[in-house]
Amino acid sequence: MATDSIYEKMAKITSSEPSGWLEDARWRMENRAWLRRSQSIALKILMTLREKKMSQKELAEIVGVSPQQVSKIVKGRENLTFETIAMLEKALGIVLMKIPRCKAAMVADIVIPASSVSDTRSENDSGRRQV
Repeated sequence: MATDSIYEKMAKITSSEPSGWLEDARWRMENRAWLRRSQSIALKILMTLREKKMSQKELAEIVGVSPQQVSKIVKGRENLTFETIAMLEKALGIVLMKIPRCKAAMVADIVIPASSVSDTRSENDSGRRQV
């Protein structure tokens, strides 16, 4: 009799819909690379807000987004654009992401097919334009 009541209680509190945990886990595995970067950015933003004694709402006002958007960002699950990252960096006065610059000599040696360049730069012997 006691086991029947336990099963009845369990049936009352369990959902009839599947939880979707497996799909969530697969999504996290597939998106692991950018999620880790997003989480790192979120932590840096939160630490900076704490250091500057600034609220998420104040950051939202400075950046020009809703407080809900800032809340999503600091949860570390937003796929941020370069534009958003740049706005956050400017508002907080920090660097969130650093991209190594190419050396000038390397850039000068890049050859681009003529069909993809629409200006009137001179062509070399191979029919390609050199930048």
